[in-house]
Amino acid sequence: MAVLTEQLFPATRQLAQDVEMISHLAAFAHERGRLQTNLWLMAMEGRRNSQAMIQKVQALIHKAREEEIDPEDTFSNELLAFQVCIKASILDLRAQLQEPLTPWFIRWMIRKTERELIRQHQLLGQMRTLIMEHDADVSPLLDEVFTSADDLIAALHRDVAA
Repeated sequence: MAVLTEQLFPATRQLAQDVEMISHLAAFAHERGRLQTNLWLMAMEGRRNSQAMIQKVQALIHKAREEEIDPEDTFSNELLAFQVCIKASILDLRAQLQEPLTPWFIRWMIRKTERELIRQHQLLGQMRTLIMEHDADVSPLLDEVFTSADDLIAALHRDVAA
């Protein structure tokens, strides 16, 4: 009996390590799947919030008529910062798709999350465009005709100084 135990001890130790590793990896894969699902849900909620924000911006533009709604470009710059962060997240997700041994359901969730983030990125860009076009249309500088970039820059400096 002692001889059999001595012969199997290295194999048993390896088996114990393998079982422990499988246990940890299974738990990690399960948690990773749950984390990826939560990320997708958060991205979907972010896209929905962005759609609602576009509607609010459109209503604000309609109400403002001839007034700039973001004269200092504060909100537009904030939207741009959100877009930059979302773009970085999209690139991170694409890098995860390149990792070997990623389970198919994780890849599926990553792709779904990526699509939601791309949609949100586009919505934020549309919102920025709406705001900036409205503000450009109602800007008092549009009454002047500029023949060169220098004239435009001079007018901008006059406007800032005034």
